[in-house]
Amino acid sequence: MDLAVDHFDPLDPEVIADPYPWYRWLLDEAPVYHDEANALWVLSRYDDVLAATRAADVLSSEQGIAYRRLPLPMMISMDPPGHTRLRSIVSRMFTPRSLERWQPIVERLARESVDRLLERDTSDFVDAVASPFPVAVIAEILGVPSKDLPFLRRVSDDFIEGFKIGQEKSRVAGRFMDLMSHPRIIAGVSSIGMRRPLAMRAFVAATALIVRAMEGTGGRWFEDLQRAPKAVADLQAYFVDLARERRRRPQDDLLSKLIAAQPEGQLSTFEIFWFFALLLIAGHETTTNLLGNLVLALLDHPDEWEALRRDPARVPAAVNEGLRYDAPVQGFFRTARTRYAVRDREIPEGSRVLLLFAAGNRDPRKYADPDVFRAARNPEDHLGFGGGIHFCLGASLARMEGSAVLGELVRRVRGFELVGPVERTNNPTLRGARRLPLHIAKS
Repeated sequence: MDLAVDHFDPLDPEVIADPYPWYRWLLDEAPVYHDEANALWVLSRYDDVLAATRAADVLSSEQGIAYRRLPLPMMISMDPPGHTRLRSIVSRMFTPRSLERWQPIVERLARESVDRLLERDTSDFVDAVASPFPVAVIAEILGVPSKDLPFLRRVSDDFIEGFKIGQEKSRVAGRFMDLMSHPRIIAGVSSIGMRRPLAMRAFVAATALIVRAMEGTGGRWFEDLQRAPKAVADLQAYFVDLARERRRRPQDDLLSKLIAAQPEGQLSTFEIFWFFALLLIAGHETTTNLLGNLVLALLDHPDEWEALRRDPARVPAAVNEGLRYDAPVQGFFRTARTRYAVRDREIPEGSRVLLLFAAGNRDPRKYADPDVFRAARNPEDHLGFGGGIHFCLGASLARMEGSAVLGELVRRVRGFELVGPVERTNNPTLRGARRLPLHIAKS
């Protein structure tokens, strides 16, 4: 689809549904674009986005990575030195060598997920594989009981809905989010949740009712407002009990290692909780999106599917190409600490800046025929994992998971086709499928 456009709005549902025609316009006509309506600057070309990921001293993450300024105390929303300290403690647990011990578990869970998919000739790929599989992997790594997987999936999905808050053109929504985005308020509310989870749940419910009364019945964002903070409160209550148990009886899992003293320093319970939440949510949602987007890309490129079946050794390269072709994370937001020059433009101090990883991955100055999926390209330098100090900590795990599932499909499935409409996520930051009904032809 080619569009004659002269503007770009990353919050427009039409853009979210299929952003790539707009990305082509940005890449060709407006590589440094000022979205006046949303008070936002947008970078799209590969070299500019990569440089911006490496400019953490100027482009700050501390006001959040989603559209609304929301400085959650997660590592992904921190700048040095706080980010440097936390990353130094946890990063050695996610090196390729460290993750080797999890390879058999990932492969077993991938096999079990594809077993579920093949139980019937027609299945929803998201429900059978793309959603439960990464949650099960993260749960194994963290040491979470398998019986709690449905709860963790629900909490993760509800939290992600909070990324949509701010898309609504609502005066009440804007004022509420501005109030709640103050760092001291976020830290205070979160601290209460760690000490008194039940009180936190009651506070969230009461606040949501007050805001709803102010908004009236027409506020479409109200459900998201309820779900996202409640998900945090529920996860805090769950985590407090789990961490207490691990302190009494440490096990050979990541949570026990995080609780134990590290050579680089001791993590507080507060810090461990937010890393636990980040790992659960990012590890679930992004891999779910990766798997769904990869299957959709192969449906659109049947020759590539057949080439993979003939040569399964190309599976890891296909995962890399999937991350480039239809990135699970379309882009993250930053805030300019000082003026930031890009090409012939100067982004003012205090501005919100969107780094469009997915547009950079389709830049023809970087990749030939960027709108074509080609596994042989094997683009290990894609922007699907971001870059700079915030390069995705779980990149190696995500590649492992994608390769395990795709490898199972290549070995056990002759082909697949859509048997109903694909339901996409409605999120300006994360792109994936909620529903992907397939007819499966087994090998």
